[in-house]
Amino acid sequence: MKTSLPEPRAFTAAARQALRRPEQAKPPEQAQPPTKQPHPPKQATMALSIRNSTFRVRLNIERQDTAGTGSDHPFRGQNCTVVYTDVVGFAGRQRTERDRLAIRRALAAITATALAPFWNVCVWADRGDGMLIIVPPGVPTSAVLECLTQNLPVCLHEHNQQNDPAGRIQLRVAVDVGPVVTDHVGVSGNPIILAARMLEAPALKRAITAAQSPLAVIASAFVFNTAVSSGDESLAANDYTPVQVRVKETRVSAWLRLTDLPGDGQARAG
Repeated sequence: MKTSLPEPRAFTAAARQALRRPEQAKPPEQAQPPTKQPHPPKQATMALSIRNSTFRVRLNIERQDTAGTGSDHPFRGQNCTVVYTDVVGFAGRQRTERDRLAIRRALAAITATALAPFWNVCVWADRGDGMLIIVPPGVPTSAVLECLTQNLPVCLHEHNQQNDPAGRIQLRVAVDVGPVVTDHVGVSGNPIILAARMLEAPALKRAITAAQSPLAVIASAFVFNTAVSSGDESLAANDYTPVQVRVKETRVSAWLRLTDLPGDGQARAG
């Protein structure tokens, strides 16, 4: 499992020696009066910010070539928000191995950008055609949902505008909350299992295929009742549709939202 928090590095002997001999202090530079700059349009600012932050995150992720287990973020049964994602048609014949590698890297960068307000405290793992993200209990589930339904569509749109069909991403996202435990293998817990089952729900797959929406978010009944329906109006509870999850041994109700760009209107599941 990978985590975005870097491990502290010990000072070398040379660094310690350098600290013992501080350089002569430089005279402070004279402050220059600030110059007023014209403000760019809001949409242009958002797009530029997303491009820059996605580029920085992509560089950071590509440099991480070792897998972690999340041992520096131990969970001992705390209630965490679990986010499970899956790229639609990842193994499709229209995609080459180069396309899939590019999609995996782009998805990691897009996800980190969308969840930027708290990404540095998340534990995440690559799942081949998707990602598993564990958000610690200190982050409200409503904040996670807001990022998923507001920031993530913009990031996906930005990516898809710059790629041909083989490199575009249509994403299913499942969200649940519950106890998560860390061990030497990774993380486990019932909310991870339920999120995985919700991703495979036939109702979810039919809805996103019919609507051709770039993003579908499916939330457990617990998440909807505690974080969406009773939360801020920005979570748009009316844009969710109840669906049934019938996968393997799982028989539960859930809530589905098909999302495009914020403000463009929400597609409804049939």
